[in-house]
Formats: sequence, structure tokens, C-alpha cells
Amino acid sequence: MASDRRSRFSVGRFVLVLLFCFLLIIGGFLWAKESYERVRYPLEYEDLILRYSDAYDLDPAFVAAVINTESSFQPDARSSANAIGLMQLQPETFDWVKYKIGEERSLTEEDLLDPEINVQYGCALYRLLLDEFGSLETAVAAYHAGWGNVKSWLSDTGYSSDGIHLDQIPFVDTAHYLDRIISDQEVYARRYECLKRNTASGD
Repeated sequence: MASDRRSRFSVGRFVLVLLFCFLLIIGGFLWAKESYERVRYPLEYEDLILRYSDAYDLDPAFVAAVINTESSFQPDARSSANAIGLMQLQPETFDWVKYKIGEERSLTEEDLLDPEINVQYGCALYRLLLDEFGSLETAVAAYHAGWGNVKSWLSDTGYSSDGIHLDQIPFVDTAHYLDRIISDQEVYARRYECLKRNTASGD
């Protein structure tokens, strides 16, 4: 009998050790995943993103995804094509958006290095593209490949069957860019939910 009790005790202890190890592995995996996401998907300029995504009726997770893809949240980023700042706006595009929204300030391309100006105009550009094309995916393609290219693709039945949505994107870089934006948006949606929960718990 004593031997049976010791045997049952040993089995029970073994099961508890296995359960502890399992929980430790799961906890370590979740910690590693969260740490990776914090590095791979930084979340900065939250106030600006929330303010201007609200002003231009955009999903803040989408805006964060664009910034991460375009500049990795580096406000002084410049591309070889002279795209500038967080959302990588080109000076001629900046001038066009200023005209479209009736900007009265005397802003120059150097102002695109200001995070607030850059996020404001990046969001304004996306609102103009969404109003023009009516589809987020098509607006993203236009942001990356240019308004003229997307208009041409939509008029070609080889790329668009309805003239509104793109069935195929002929530029491989633009197709990959769209995939990354969508993927990053899903991650930032989770991160913004955590941010809202943390903010609510602190109130």
C-alpha cells in the first residue's frame, strides 16, 4: 500500500512538473513573440496617428502600417526618389495635396521632416486617394505606384474586371508593398487594442 501511494505521488509530481514546464514554454513563446513584435512593429507618434487618422477617417492601425513600411518610424528618412519623412511623401505630391486641401501656410519640402506635418499630409493624401478610387487596396497601390499608373490599370480589363478593383497589379514591388501593408495593419490593430486597454486601465 505504501508503495502504491509513493507511486501515485511520484506520478502526480511528474504530471505537475510537466504542466509547469509546458506553461513555462508557452509563457516564453508569448514573451518572445511580444518582444519580436515590439521590435519589428514599433509604435511611436501615437498621438499624431490617432489625431490625423480620426481627422481623415482612417484606421490608425493602417496609418501605423504605412509609416512602418515606408520609414520604420524614422522622421528624417529620405529615399533615392526624394520621398521624405515618416510617410515618405515626395515634394510634388506634397504640393498637390496642399492645393487640394487649400493649405494657406507657406510650407516647403523641408517641413515634411516635421512628424506632424508629414503624418497630416500622408493621411490627407490617403483620404484623397480613397475618395478617388473607393477601395483601400487600390488607394494603397496608387500611393505606391502613382495615381496615373493605377488609373491606367483600372481602365485595362487585363488588370481590372470592373474598373474599380485591381484583379492584378503589374508592378511586383507594388503588389508586395500592398501585401506588407495589409499584414502590418493586422499586427497594429492588435497593438492599438492593447494601447486602448492600457489607457483605460490607467484612467
